[in-house]
Parts: sequence; structure tokens; C-alpha cells
Amino acid sequence: MEQDTVVNPKVVNKRDNKKVIVLYIAVSVVMIGILSWLVFFTYRASLQADKRLDELEQSIQGLEQSILIAIDDQTGVLTKTVRESSDEIISAIELMASDSTALTGRRISDTNSRIQRLERIYTEVLEEQRDIQRKYADLLAEQKKKTLESLYSDVQITDRMTQGLELIKQEKYHQASELFSIVSTEQPWNNEARFYELYSLFLSNKYDRSQYRKIKEGFALLNRNGYNRSEMTEVLEIINTEEKGIVPMEVNRP
Repeated sequence: MEQDTVVNPKVVNKRDNKKVIVLYIAVSVVMIGILSWLVFFTYRASLQADKRLDELEQSIQGLEQSILIAIDDQTGVLTKTVRESSDEIISAIELMASDSTALTGRRISDTNSRIQRLERIYTEVLEEQRDIQRKYADLLAEQKKKTLESLYSDVQITDRMTQGLELIKQEKYHQASELFSIVSTEQPWNNEARFYELYSLFLSNKYDRSQYRKIKEGFALLNRNGYNRSEMTEVLEIINTEEKGIVPMEVNRP
């Protein structure tokens, strides 16, 4: 009679342990890869934010310099006006001393009127100067606010572009097209976002003829803006052959 094969439990446990270890190592490698990608993306966004903040600082310094120059110019004009008026007053006093007593009272009255007029002019100039300072301060605050908003918007745009490219790699073309559409709407001059919007739209359904006109017109506009890519030519060839009823070749994804 044939003897039954006896399986050693220790051998089975060792095999199971090896499988668990291999699985654990594979999961650890995947997690390390994901964490590395997140650290890289965060670091790159931080560098872009630092660069924009440096540009903001330079813009603010230039604006502050312009404000100081404008204030100095206004102060120079005011000082010149006061000096000229003082000379007029001194001349008037010298003339009064040499004239007769009958004319002295009238000239004193005229001089007092001139002094009052100069005081009004001086007060008006000071008020205008304060108004200029307030306006420049408001402009500076507004410039800072707009620059910070622009910085935040640019970080969001970069994040959406990165997510869209990752969706294309995952062949989630419809979601990628919607994401790039948001970017191209916020930045109509962003040719790259517009290209990926149309390109992922085509890849989501290559034979949807209802989208052909939009894709062709979009690529034509990109060409006029000086933006050209080989994928655009391949897509247009497929569209043309499909519209003529010819079976097209596959398009190569970037």
C-alpha cells in the first residue's frame, strides 16, 4: 500500500511567512514612492511661492521709492513757494520804511493780506501732500493684496496642471479634460492648458465626431499663437481620416 504524504506544519508556516514578508516589502515600496512624490510636489510649490514673494518685495520697494520721490518733489515746490513769498514780504517791509507815514498803514494792510493768502496756500499744499500720501498708501496696500491673490492663484494653477497630467497617465481622460478646462478658463493665455484640455477630450472618445469641430478650431488657434506639438498633427490626421470614413491609426500619447 502507498503511504500517505505527511506535510510538515513548520514548512508551511515558513512559506506563509515568506509570502507575508514579500507582500509587506512591496507595500512599503509603494508607500515610500507616494510619500516621495508628495514631498517633491510640496517642495516645488514652496520654491514657486518663495520666488513670487521675492518679486512682491521688489515691487513694493520700487513703489515705496516712487512715493518718496513724489513726496520730495512736493516738499521742494512748497519750500520754493514759501521762500519766494518771504522775499516778497521783506521787500515790502523795506519799501514801507522808506515811504511816507500816510502810505504805511495801507501797505501794512496789503502785507497782512498777502501773509494770510500765503498761509492759506501753505495749508492747501500741506493738505494736498497728505492726500497724496494717503493715496499712495492705498495703492501700495492694493498692490500687495493683488500680488498675494495672484501668488495664491498661481499655486492653484500649478496644482491643477500637475493633477491633470497625472490623470492622463492614469488614462482618466474625461476628468483630466475638465480640470484643464478650469485652468484655461482662468488663464486664457495658457496655451499648454488649452492643448491638454483638447487632447484629453479627444482621448476620452476618439470617435466622438461631435467634438471634432471644437478640437480642430482649438488647435488652429494654438497654431496661430505659435504653439505646436506633434500630438496635434496626429490627432488632426485621425480626425480627417475618420471624417472621410478611413480607419485611422492609433495616436501616440505623450
